[in-house]
Amino acid sequence: MKPLTQSNYAKGFLIDDELMAGVTEHPKQLGLFVAFILEHQTGNYLHCQAFETLTQALDSLNKIPRPWSYESMGGCSEKGCKGCSSPCSGRNQLTKS
Repeated sequence: MKPLTQSNYAKGFLIDDELMAGVTEHPKQLGLFVAFILEHQTGNYLHCQAFETLTQALDSLNKIPRPWSYESMGGCSEKGCKGCSSPCSGRNQLTKS
């Protein structure tokens, strides 16, 4: 399992067959971090807790014994995506923008 770290938490999340977990900055209280777990099929939140430090939030998820995989949310650059079969145009393919 690749854990969430201070360098990757903002670029991805943990995922398995049932759940998705991540950490984000609190939207209303600067300086707090929120650890969350949700069912990715339904979007239902199972856990959402604010922490005073990023380390506390990351540790709360990394200690959960699940077969997590790290999934990057990163887009691709003008030069193309690594692992893609065709170059990336930088456009959203779902909305055709």
